[in-house]
Amino acid sequence: MRSKIEELNIENKNAKKANQFIPLPTCPCLPEAMAEFMKTKFPYELDGLLFYFNSGFYISEQTPLVGWLKPWMLPEILGVPIPEHLQQNQHSQDFIEDYNKTTGHLTSTQIKEEKERKDKKMKRKDKKG
Repeated sequence: MRSKIEELNIENKNAKKANQFIPLPTCPCLPEAMAEFMKTKFPYELDGLLFYFNSGFYISEQTPLVGWLKPWMLPEILGVPIPEHLQQNQHSQDFIEDYNKTTGHLTSTQIKEEKERKDKKMKRKDKKG
């Protein structure tokens, strides 16, 4: 993607605009490289890291080839150390549960359980009716 951006010269075309398209830094998905990368002093607040399969062809929909982790998730999930200023003492499961409650998102397990509960309820109605 970086080479395509360079080829199109997007950075220079957008230089005077309020909203610019600026390529973000990248690093290989190797523990040592990621640990070093996380020491970077970014000129913006780091919300998370995007993980993707380089050779994949992507369209706008869900895919298992792309993932997003908050910086504080790296030690817990990937065993990658991060600087103290990025640690928020939050565990992934707590974050996921809070997110799901806030947004009303159901996990695939919850969807399956809900369907099974509805199916059982329908079967009981059929037996009574």
